Amino acid sequence: MMVYREATLEDAVSLSKRLRKQDEVEVSLCTHESLESVLVRSVRSPSSVESWAAEVDGEVIAIWGVHRNLLVVGIPWLMCSPEVTRYAKRLV
Repeated sequence: MMVYREATLEDAVSLSKRLRKQDEVEVSLCTHESLESVLVRSVRSPSSVESWAAEVDGEVIAIWGVHRNLLVVGIPWLMCSPEVTRYAKRLV
C-alpha cells in the first residue's frame, strides 16, 4: 500500500542513498553538492513551499515538492528511487 505524507529530513537522507541514476545525473549537472545535502535542502529550505513523500512498505520511493521563486509562482521538483517504476501509475 502506498502512503502519501509530508516529507521529513530522515526521508531525504534515506532516499539520497537510493536515487535513480537519472536523478543523480540531474543533481550533479546542477550543483557540486552531495545528493544528501540537495535533498535535505529541498525538504527543509524556507523557499520550499511544500514537500511530500510516497512510502511503500515503510520505504520512501519518491519525494517531491514546490519551491517558491521570486520570478515565478513555483518550481516543482521530484526525486525517486528505482522502485518508483513499479508504482508509477499509482504515484501519478
